[in-house]
Amino acid sequence: TPTDIDIYLSVREKSRLLLKTGTDLGNTEGSAYGNLLLRNVFGGAESFNLNATAGTRTRSSYAATFETPILSDPNLRLSFDALASSTQKPWASHEEVLKGAGTKLRWITSTGHRHEFGYTGMWRQVTALAGNASPTVRNDAGDSVKNSITHTWISDRRNNPLLPSQGYLMKTVSEIAGWGPLRGDVAFWKSEMETSGG
Repeated sequence: TPTDIDIYLSVREKSRLLLKTGTDLGNTEGSAYGNLLLRNVFGGAESFNLNATAGTRTRSSYAATFETPILSDPNLRLSFDALASSTQKPWASHEEVLKGAGTKLRWITSTGHRHEFGYTGMWRQVTALAGNASPTVRNDAGDSVKNSITHTWISDRRNNPLLPSQGYLMKTVSEIAGWGPLRGDVAFWKSEMETSGG
């Protein structure tokens, strides 16, 4: 006679708070880092991620990202990010300071194509020049500002993202800076394309 078997699966929600710390040693640099992740911040699948690093070469680095779905749609997401860092570059005889912020809108079409449209504003300072700094580095010393918009398109038809045996991946990245309302010291247009097949 047939036998009915009831199977019960237990689903446990991930912890809303994740904190990681550690140290890295290598390439003549030592650093300590910390990472804080808050899930479901306001009860709508939002997340807040904060990273902090301090070390012998990267004096300080901070990055924060807040991401939220729009209209409760997991395939339509909006994020805001900010960063600040100070890095010594002894091989180039200077120190680089970066501060910036941006926002990104991500969505997936009904055919599975992924899009990302973003804006980034970045302030860079080349400072603490050594006596043997090259003329190129000296020419770049001081402040510069970059405002850019970026679009990324991905079509991934691989059967496995890590070890694919069939299918293909196509990806394009386009960035424009310093043109029209995107004022700043840096102006360019850059396009990249990546393809692979199995």
